[in-house]
Amino acid sequence: DAVSFKNNSLSSSVYLTAKIDADSLFKALDADRIDCLMRGVFFDARWDEADRFLDSIPGLVGGRPDAAGEQWLHYVKEIMLPFDVYQISCALFDPAASVRGIFNSTVSSIRYLSDSLTASDILLFRRPPSSLAGLSAIERAGRRFVPLPDRVIGPGDKLNIYLELYNLVQHRSLSEYEVSYFIFDYPEETRPSLWTWFTKGITWLLGVEMDQDPCVVQTVSRKSPERPAREIMTINIDTLQTGRYLLRVSVLDKYSGARAEVATVFIRNQES
Repeated sequence: DAVSFKNNSLSSSVYLTAKIDADSLFKALDADRIDCLMRGVFFDARWDEADRFLDSIPGLVGGRPDAAGEQWLHYVKEIMLPFDVYQISCALFDPAASVRGIFNSTVSSIRYLSDSLTASDILLFRRPPSSLAGLSAIERAGRRFVPLPDRVIGPGDKLNIYLELYNLVQHRSLSEYEVSYFIFDYPEETRPSLWTWFTKGITWLLGVEMDQDPCVVQTVSRKSPERPAREIMTINIDTLQTGRYLLRVSVLDKYSGARAEVATVFIRNQES
């Protein structure tokens, strides 16, 4: 998974998160040869091979069991990049001279160049209990988040959301805004290709729910002295059946009347 936040006036922070099946990996390697390398390749909007940006995470060792008893490798890497749209290709390199692809995706921080109200990517995360203390995490605004790279919300789990809001209008050193959360059915057959997402942008995601009523609606009003504001919300999705859903977040700046929207997809899993 990849998520982007504004870091300063010149660059953004792109967090790359990987969840790797450790059981399958360890079966393919000798017990003393589990040191691996994860590498991400970032192409900017020009798609220039010569100017591509590479970054790696060395020393991927060990695994942690999940509730099903399976072992997973969890890793998070923060990459500082100029504002742009990036095509990301991620792979795992192991001592057996094998290259195992993880995913290809697109992440955009180009919208942060605007002076209008904007919202960051949505981070779906687990609250880090002691059992997850050893997992690598994203740290923003003094808080620690264990991201959900597979975006699967299991039984009893809450939908935890974090995003950042930029260019809110302040009155007497205070921003006031309203945040609305909508969850819509998102059948597999309506899922576009990665290229469609890139060419049509977030507009497609925001319009997918035009012909249906939301499954969940939650609206809250906020006041914040921070610039940017950090929005953290937990949504109870116990009423949702097993399936794929679209989460849309809409933010209204009460001082300027400007509105920003962002969307993402998650899977509700009710299997024990």
